[in-house]
Amino acid sequence: MVKRMITAVAYFRTSSAANVGEDKDSEKRQRDAVTKYANQNKIKIVDEFYDAAVSGADPIDQRPGFVELLKYLRGNGARTILVENASRFARDLIVQLTGHELLKAEGFELIPVD
Repeated sequence: MVKRMITAVAYFRTSSAANVGEDKDSEKRQRDAVTKYANQNKIKIVDEFYDAAVSGADPIDQRPGFVELLKYLRGNGARTILVENASRFARDLIVQLTGHELLKAEGFELIPVD
């Protein structure tokens, strides 16, 4: 039996505008961690979504990048979201819980790669 490669999207978030830009390492650090995990686990990243200068306390359905990510997943077939760590998904407990419930209800899996 041939094992099918899992497809996933990557999600990156930087909360402060001061950490956004070519000369900053936040997005690069997140991408490196997610890419390394994907390679080690034979997961193909089919797209990336980024919320720059968006608070981790903002609900996921109010973040432009995450809204695009959800639209993409609903029409793409990928069911997995890779993030560097749980704080990149959400910093606020209520946002984490409600966000996980939304993802679970739609059949999506969130994997913090740390």
